[in-house]
Amino acid sequence: MFQTVIRAVRLNLLPLTRSKCKLLDELSKSVSTASNLILSIFESSKPISFSKLHQFSYKIVREKFNVQCQVLIEAIHRVWENRGRAKKFSKPSVDFNVPRSGRLVETKRGNPIIAIASFKGVERVGLPVKRDGAWQRFKALLVQGYSFSQFRLMRRGGSWVVIVNLRREVVVEEPELRQAIVSIDVGTACLASISVVCQSKVLRQLYFGRDVAQKQRDICVRRSKLQSRADRKSSKAKRMLQKLRGYERNFVQTRCYQVAHQIVELAKQYRAAIAIENLSKLNDIKLRRKVNRKVRRMPYRKFRIALESVAWQNGIQVIAVKARNTSKACSKCGREGIRNLDNWTWFKCPSCGFQANADRNASVNIALRLTKLLSERRVSQTSESERAVTHAICPDEGPQRMLAA
Repeated sequence: MFQTVIRAVRLNLLPLTRSKCKLLDELSKSVSTASNLILSIFESSKPISFSKLHQFSYKIVREKFNVQCQVLIEAIHRVWENRGRAKKFSKPSVDFNVPRSGRLVETKRGNPIIAIASFKGVERVGLPVKRDGAWQRFKALLVQGYSFSQFRLMRRGGSWVVIVNLRREVVVEEPELRQAIVSIDVGTACLASISVVCQSKVLRQLYFGRDVAQKQRDICVRRSKLQSRADRKSSKAKRMLQKLRGYERNFVQTRCYQVAHQIVELAKQYRAAIAIENLSKLNDIKLRRKVNRKVRRMPYRKFRIALESVAWQNGIQVIAVKARNTSKACSKCGREGIRNLDNWTWFKCPSCGFQANADRNASVNIALRLTKLLSERRVSQTSESERAVTHAICPDEGPQRMLAA
């Protein structure tokens, strides 16, 4: 089985000249205006596919804006990908397609340059790339077999940076060939509650990422205090809010990848497949105000992307199973249990008397669901192969072929 691993690398640019900065500002403003125009066309025409949106909007923006055609096509892609979510594009990134509207070249001295096509009738503009640690990591990933077909130019902290999405296809082993299962229950208090299950026996129980929720609570308290000052038009409070937002984002993303590496090492140790509950539609569910606020802070999407990226690079498959009633069902008898009102993290089954940590019970249920899914898949594959072997080519040849076998 093949899976595509995606890595994003930020390349820093050297200080640009005034003319290049002015050209990039004009290009960003044109792309922003074009994206908003495409968004208004989408809201008025309601196209059912990307090709229809391209058909309705391309000629209009092509005649109105003096921007390279491939850049406008990428703007149409951006509007289509953010349909239903974006209301206005204030400072969108400028996307370039390789090699049509942009490419990476090196000078005779080996200096890297990003060559972009900005406006119609203008030759490609060269943006010098800083040869720092980010550039060295980028070159190392290219040596490992990664490739890229597009990149984004955007502003970060008053300077221009280039975000490159690298892709590589890796071979992932089928989960049926694994001996055990590492199941993960993602929660609000603990990022990952992990059970190592082999033949319906729990070999290990671990809890990773408890500091993520605590750090988010501390940042939330700090943000509420700064927000009251920012409402009084305090410029210092606004700067602190921006720094706090970046600090929280970096901390959560770093911890997600650290926990993902720990889980993959555990899976390699027990030669296990990885199972995680599917919570992609959790944000659509209406919950109580306090519970809803905790759920919105849970970095499920970031953690799953990190886990899949690290696991696929090590040849391990990550399978998402249904999360419905994993916290309510008993992992021993399968019947519905109850949570202790005094201690919400404790689970008790009134039928068989089983008691355990609620996250542990949910993670074991996830492993059992994956085991059932793999057994059903194995039975279906076996029945299909038997039908293929015993299928008669002609009505008269059936008995003879079966007797010969």
